[in-house]
Amino acid sequence: MLPWNDAEACAKIIAKEAANLAAVLVDPLLGIGGILPPVDGFLGQLRRATERHGIVLILDEVISFRVAPGGAQARYGIRPDLTTLGKIIGGGLPVGAFGGRADIMGAYDPRKGGARISHGGTFNANPLTMAAGLATLAALTPEAYARLDALGERLRAGVTALMRKRKLKAQVSGVGSLFCLHWTGKRLGDYRSSRPADPAEPLRVFMGLLNEGIVLSQRGMGACSLAMTEADIDRFSEALGRVLDG
Repeated sequence: MLPWNDAEACAKIIAKEAANLAAVLVDPLLGIGGILPPVDGFLGQLRRATERHGIVLILDEVISFRVAPGGAQARYGIRPDLTTLGKIIGGGLPVGAFGGRADIMGAYDPRKGGARISHGGTFNANPLTMAAGLATLAALTPEAYARLDALGERLRAGVTALMRKRKLKAQVSGVGSLFCLHWTGKRLGDYRSSRPADPAEPLRVFMGLLNEGIVLSQRGMGACSLAMTEADIDRFSEALGRVLDG
């Protein structure tokens, strides 16, 4: 386990364990940990540490790929060896995919003297999912991404304002259209710092928002979509305010 946002510690662990490491897998936004963006230079140093020891770097972009046309790796200027994908590339339908360096992916290519690794599956290249994915790609124009970013910024600004007004030990993190509520006053840096001061608070807020007609993940994570309007974003902030005052 490598510590998120601590490049020096990661480099030391990788150097020490290099002979035992086939790959390093990282979510570039620590999605399950609360959408905690990498500090400046962290992913770049992680990339250099893995390259130095000939270790494959895998970016888990199942959640984060929605933050830019080229995913978080494009947003932060990182070129991994392999990338895992899901969610947004299926346009709302179940999907999973991976890709990367040609020399690695060549192990699956039967055109080059026979694939060394078989990759069969009943739902491989599912036509319905592929059609939905293509439609999503057509809809996600540069203008669409700019609008998603604006909606995300509006939501985070609104939530931050209402938390400050109530002098709560709480905050909201996120990148682009992604956001996550955190019920702690600690400086956010890794999943440990994002733990709620009161373990019951996330469930209370989740149930309160549910009663307001808003479904958010229990851990407080959510995402803006192109179907949303500024009025929808403001409605979320207003509903959250009522829940916090209840």
